[in-house]
Amino acid sequence: EISRQAEILNTKPLHSTSPSMVLTDSTGAVVKFEQVPSLCSSQNKKFLEAQPCPVPNRGFVYVFQHEMALVNSSVKGVGSADATTCVIVVLRNPNTLNAAAAHFDEFCPKTFQAMVQHCSDGSTTLQVYLCGAYCDERDQGKEIIQALSKQFERDETKFQVELFCVGEVNTHRERIADLPHGKEIFKQLYRDTWKETYQINVPHRLTLAVDVQTGTPYPICGPQNTKNGLHAVPAVCIRAMLWSTHGSPFPNAYDCKSNCICVDPFTLPENSKGFAEFAAQLDDITIRARLSTSPFVEPPHYCEHMRQHSKFVCGMADRWVDVFKCRDSGQQKQLMYKSTEDGWERVGSVGVDEIEATLLA
Repeated sequence: EISRQAEILNTKPLHSTSPSMVLTDSTGAVVKFEQVPSLCSSQNKKFLEAQPCPVPNRGFVYVFQHEMALVNSSVKGVGSADATTCVIVVLRNPNTLNAAAAHFDEFCPKTFQAMVQHCSDGSTTLQVYLCGAYCDERDQGKEIIQALSKQFERDETKFQVELFCVGEVNTHRERIADLPHGKEIFKQLYRDTWKETYQINVPHRLTLAVDVQTGTPYPICGPQNTKNGLHAVPAVCIRAMLWSTHGSPFPNAYDCKSNCICVDPFTLPENSKGFAEFAAQLDDITIRARLSTSPFVEPPHYCEHMRQHSKFVCGMADRWVDVFKCRDSGQQKQLMYKSTEDGWERVGSVGVDEIEATLLA
C-alpha cells in the first residue's frame, strides 16, 4: 500500500481547474472559468516573475489564515501569505477603492458574501485576484476553488478576474530530492519506498498582495514581529491561532470607522495547550510531515513560526483571558492598532504586547 501511494504521488499529473464559473473580461463579455487563465496570462506572468517584497510597514493590512479584512481607501495594500492548499482572495472596487481580502483554508460562504457586500456599490464590476491552491496530490486546493466558482456563479455582482494564480497556473514539477528536506520528509511519510527520480507538484507562489490605490498585485514575504512596539503585522502569534476557531464568517481584521487593525476576543479550543506542547518538541522534518497539509512545499519559515506560535500558546493557554484584558478596567476588549509612519502601534491599555514580547524573548 505504501509503495502504491508513492507511485501515485510521483505520477499524479497537473489537474485541470475548470468548473462552471461566469465572469467578464475587460470588455464586459461573459467568459467561462476555463478561459480565465489565458485572459490573465500577461498579469500572471508579471506576478510570477516579480520578486517578493517585505510586508510594508505603513498602511498595509495583512490577513492570516481563516481571517478576512474589509478595508477602505485609507489602506495602501492588503494581502496574505503561506497559501499552499489555501486560496487568497482579494476583491476591489476600482471606483470606491473599497477592497476585501480573505485567506480561505476552507470555503466559507458567509465570508465571501461579506466581502462582496463591502465592496459592491450595486453597479461597478468588482476586480478579483486569486492566488494559492496549487495542484496538490490530494486535491485540497481544488475543492476550495470549485466552491468559490459556484459562489461567483450564484452572486448577481459582476466580477472581472485580474489575477488567476491558482491550480495549474500556480503549479510546476520538481524532483523531491531537490526540495528542502524532501528525501527525509518522504521517508517519514512513505518509509522505504524512496527513489531519486520521484517528482511532485510544487507551487510557484504562496503569497499575494494588492495595492488598494492602483489595483496592482505583487508577491510579499511572510509576517515577522518587529521591535519597539511597532509592527508591520501586529499580534502575529494571536491572530495565527484564528484557524483553530473555525468561526463563520471569518473575523474581520480591519475597522473602517477607526481605520485600525482590530482583533476581537476569542477562545482557544480545549486541546490547544496539549497540541502546542506536542508541536513545540518536534523537529523540522516531523513538523512538516505530520502537521502540514503540504509537507514538501511549505515556506522556509514554516517550522520556526510553528514553534514560535506553539511557545506562545503554551505560555498563555491557561490565562488566555489576559491576552484581551484591559489593564485599566480588567474587562475583555478588542486589540486595536493604528497605522503610523513606522508600523502599526497599539491603541489603548490592553497588555498583549508586553505578554507577547516576554514569551517570545
